[in-house]
Amino acid sequence: MRHIKKLTILLILILNSCSNNDDSESELTGPIRLKSVVITSTDMNNSVNVRTRNFFYNTDGKLDKIETIDNSQNISYINYNYSNGKLTSLTRTDGSFIETYSYTNELITSSDTYNSSGNIAFTKVYEYDSNGRVTQSDTGVGSPILFTYSGNNVITIGSEFGTTFYYEYDTKENPDKTVYPIELQKIDLIGSNNVITISNSSSSSTSNTTYNYNSLNYPTTSNTNNGSVVVDYEYEEY
Repeated sequence: MRHIKKLTILLILILNSCSNNDDSESELTGPIRLKSVVITSTDMNNSVNVRTRNFFYNTDGKLDKIETIDNSQNISYINYNYSNGKLTSLTRTDGSFIETYSYTNELITSSDTYNSSGNIAFTKVYEYDSNGRVTQSDTGVGSPILFTYSGNNVITIGSEFGTTFYYEYDTKENPDKTVYPIELQKIDLIGSNNVITISNSSSSSTSNTTYNYNSLNYPTTSNTNNGSVVVDYEYEEY
């Protein structure tokens, strides 16, 4: 999943955040949504990789597709497909499935993830609490992954016998909430605010990200681990 993967990348990279105000988009009055992000990563050999993601929306205001332009200017798409207003699948540029979703009422209760050959690689089953937050995901392999929350922000991710990861947040607006369908936000653990610190039960390492914000309290830039990953955000009014 994209946002669980995003959290995992944050775990590996190790991030930190602080609150600075940025006036570069002070003219925005809202409502706004994310238009694009430019992600610049620098490895230990000072090799720089730049990726751009552009977000496109349908006439209902829902996410229609994400265009990714990689460091070599190759372009790919992820398409978001709906039926009766519900997200049913993600497909690649060639139309092949990435994920499909099954529902109980308004909540995604299972997802099938496909490999490049078009076969189901694994099925993930989700459980929710009374507030509609995912408390457990299970692929049937190993122990289920467990989640705990403070408000709508996940603060621990772990299994019964594995490493537990701990998350801290700023108090500003999470731009991902302007992009993704609400049902996907739940299973991808998209909270109200932005991750600033990650630690874990297996080492003393922590990860830190700092942010600059616009006048509406959305990030305009983020900086992870002193420039290892820098993200520039662009918004549009709608």
